[in-house]
Amino acid sequence: MLKAQLVARFAFVLKDQSLTQADAAQRMGVSQPDIFRLLRGQFRDISVERLRMLVRLGCTVDIPIRPTPDVPPTAPIPVR
Repeated sequence: MLKAQLVARFAFVLKDQSLTQADAAQRMGVSQPDIFRLLRGQFRDISVERLRMLVRLGCTVDIPIRPTPDVPPTAPIPVR
C-alpha cells in the first residue's frame, strides 16, 4: 500500500510540474522505461528506498509509524 501511495504522489508531482517521463527520468537518474513501468503500476521490483526519487523532484517524504492500539509499547527504535 505504501508503494502505491508513493507512486500516486509521484504521478501527481509529474503532472503538477509538467514533467515528461523523460524529464523525470533524467532528474531521478533512472531510465524513461523505468518511469513508464512505475506509472503503470509495475513497481513490485522497486524498493521503497528507490522511491526516494520524489525527493529529487522537490518533495518531502514522511513515513509515519504508529503503535498498534492492542500491542504494548516497546522501547523506541531510532530510524535515520
